[in-house]
Amino acid sequence: IVKLLTVLGYVFLIGSLTVSCQSANQSAPSPSPSPQVATTLSPVAAGLESGTYCFKLSTATKQASTKLTIAPDQQVSGTLDGIIQDQAASYFTSYQREFKGKLDGEKLPVAVSTKIENDVQTSVEDWTLSKTQLIANQDILNRVDCAELTQAAPAPANTPVASAPSPSKPEAPSEPQSRRMRVNFAAGSNTATVENSVVRGTTDTYLLNARAKQRMRVTITSLENNAVFDIVSPSGNLLQPETSGVDVTNADLTLPETGDYEIVVGGTRGNASYKLRIQID
Repeated sequence: IVKLLTVLGYVFLIGSLTVSCQSANQSAPSPSPSPQVATTLSPVAAGLESGTYCFKLSTATKQASTKLTIAPDQQVSGTLDGIIQDQAASYFTSYQREFKGKLDGEKLPVAVSTKIENDVQTSVEDWTLSKTQLIANQDILNRVDCAELTQAAPAPANTPVASAPSPSKPEAPSEPQSRRMRVNFAAGSNTATVENSVVRGTTDTYLLNARAKQRMRVTITSLENNAVFDIVSPSGNLLQPETSGVDVTNADLTLPETGDYEIVVGGTRGNASYKLRIQID
């Protein structure tokens, strides 16, 4: 009996300790998870904050600048003025681009309205805007102080650019002149190709001697699809090819008389760099 009581006492004591440990484990609070630190930057923090920014491009043949505004909701708007001038090719033009879009990080999809000479074109383009650069298609403009654009801003579209005359030798800017040139075929050839540029408001006239009943084929191509021509007979009549009523870029005619024919080249908008091909059979 004594041994039995002793064993029962040990069992009771072990059961009490087990219940106490389980209670302690159930009442102990679980540790709180450690706070997570955000690592993703907002579009404003990743790119440019709202405000006004200026960018500029300057190369041997192109100058461009823009002053743009970023609104608090990341809407971007502005105007980009540019000049393209190639003295070797006697080519000059200016343009103005109005753009609007919403900045997403450094991505800037924009709706663009381009005014070049007397033509207006619209497009949707994907630009890139960072704290140091604006990449508009193939043009890379670097960020500058806006005061720098005020000192030397490109002329807006449709505005001719003239260099300032020397104080000691004032000179009036010369007016562009139309030109007349004779075309001669190389020995043994019935084809001639001329590459040239015509200035806005002027014409290039090519004289070519041919006989009645010969066949004349003329084609013209240009960098901006803005060069066309007319053909005038020796008696002064305008010859109308099959494309009569539209800008003429190609002609295939049987010549009505013998003498000097005139091929008169002009631009439909602004200056035009072109290649003229003439064939006589």
